Amino acid sequence: MTAWNQEDPDHKLEDKLDLSRVGIFGHSYGGATTAETLAQDSRFKAGMSLEGGFWGDVAHNGLKQPFMYLMTGDTAKSLDPATMEKSYVYFEEFASDLDSVMTKSTNDTYYMTVEPFIHQSFTDIALLSPKLFAKGVDPVHTVDITRSYVTAFFNQYLKNESQPLLAGPSPDYPEVIFDHNYTKKATAQ
Repeated sequence: MTAWNQEDPDHKLEDKLDLSRVGIFGHSYGGATTAETLAQDSRFKAGMSLEGGFWGDVAHNGLKQPFMYLMTGDTAKSLDPATMEKSYVYFEEFASDLDSVMTKSTNDTYYMTVEPFIHQSFTDIALLSPKLFAKGVDPVHTVDITRSYVTAFFNQYLKNESQPLLAGPSPDYPEVIFDHNYTKKATAQ
């Protein structure tokens, strides 16, 4: 993108990209890729993981950019050592890696769980099969939850537009539960 912004053979992107305001987000493996990309590349100014794991540098060192992590209530229950039945996306290092990333990060962090979401709920699949994937929530609302938090996060950190949705629980989205241990402001807004 940097090369195309400087010299695009088709002249479609040349001098049109604001590369000082680039963010990254992903779901599942894409969320894990997001976190590690942030740790490796400071050109990304903010990032968000929708229930991705952690590996590599980020799992040991945390992040310098603002970071939001959304987890399903289903997987969050698996983090409790007393829970015998674990989510299929849970792995043994999940809790310790999450704790490391969220406590070692030096910028604003957000950690929320979404009840009664399951792993696929962060996609639009609930629109295709509500009985399997919406878990009793209006499927349009499930998409709206993800879309609203992704948009609010990037508007705040890439456009510098204050977002009330990130300040705490919202009556519009009672399914979203803020974790006060990992949600922290490192900078003045």
